[in-house]
Amino acid sequence: MPKTVERGRKRRRAERKVTALPGGTTQQLTRFPISDLRLDSRNPRLPEDVQAATQPDLLRFIVDEYEPIEIANSIARHGYFPSEPIIVIQEAGEKVVVEGNRRLAAMMLLVDRGAAGKLGISDSDEWDAIKITGTIPSEIPAVVANSRDDVAPILGFRHISGIEPWNPWAQARFLGTFIDKDKKSFAETASLVGENERAVRESYRNYRAARQMKKMAINTRGVIDHFGVFTRALQDTGVREFLDVPTGWQVKSRSDPLPKTPASKKKAKEFVSWVFGDSKHEPLFSDSRKIPELGKVLSSPQGLAELRKTRDLEAAFSIAGGIKERLLSRLAKASSSLQQAEIDIADYRADEDVMAILDDCEEYLRALREND
Repeated sequence: MPKTVERGRKRRRAERKVTALPGGTTQQLTRFPISDLRLDSRNPRLPEDVQAATQPDLLRFIVDEYEPIEIANSIARHGYFPSEPIIVIQEAGEKVVVEGNRRLAAMMLLVDRGAAGKLGISDSDEWDAIKITGTIPSEIPAVVANSRDDVAPILGFRHISGIEPWNPWAQARFLGTFIDKDKKSFAETASLVGENERAVRESYRNYRAARQMKKMAINTRGVIDHFGVFTRALQDTGVREFLDVPTGWQVKSRSDPLPKTPASKKKAKEFVSWVFGDSKHEPLFSDSRKIPELGKVLSSPQGLAELRKTRDLEAAFSIAGGIKERLLSRLAKASSSLQQAEIDIADYRADEDVMAILDDCEEYLRALREND
């Protein structure tokens, strides 16, 4: 069978399929003219200052930042395959695409040749050079959902725990929208997106803390760009107690987690500078595995004083007693491993590889004792 015929059959089967939506409802795919569809200004991937932008500005931002040209090239060569249809809701009298904005952006620029240049898109020459060999439809099939709530489980599975996860900041904003704008509880939000409540609470706390820091006139670009590191830091008890933020189970909805005091602002600014750097300083570390060391320092008055004085994490960690604890931990692990090795060594006392490692162990032990 010719490939073009087989592709056509697959496309028709895909367009006829019934798509299941939450709540037990099902909806047939509906075709919409591309010109009738709108990009989603509430897309969690968009920065907050872009969410109020016009449709042309949204299109320009999505094209410049999220590279839908890869999708466009595939569509130009093979045609549009709706195996994963876009999802549309009716909102404020418009048909808003809540899933599939990159695909919609690609289709918009393929249908309107030359639009990339008119919009001032940075790689407009590449868009103009796309060679179309497939069929570019003026309409595309979509699933129509009743509300964002109906779509939330799909987006949650796909972009939080699924195959195309958003970055950590976008995930946190997505969850925060349900709590702040839609006034849902943590339990309701967790149920909607298929997450556990504790994870939702912690994500929301971190999201609100980052926004609150920005309101304090602290540069939070590093926090947002490396929100996974920020999340990891707030899992550490020492960091959390230093910033005086609640645990996940203590966090309150629609409430800022940081105390509204000058002292809190100072600590937040110091923390951001230490972990993400500022206009005058580099971060103290580039490996998030150093966060427990920072937490140890922040839990020690002497260690914290040293850190503030020298900005030397290793020196502050030593004063906080962390180096001794780390040494004891490493020696304890080594001792345990040697005890376990004694069980296995009986049949390998003459093995060259085993003896070579034992010789290394003896040299290391001798060096440790001599340095004592």
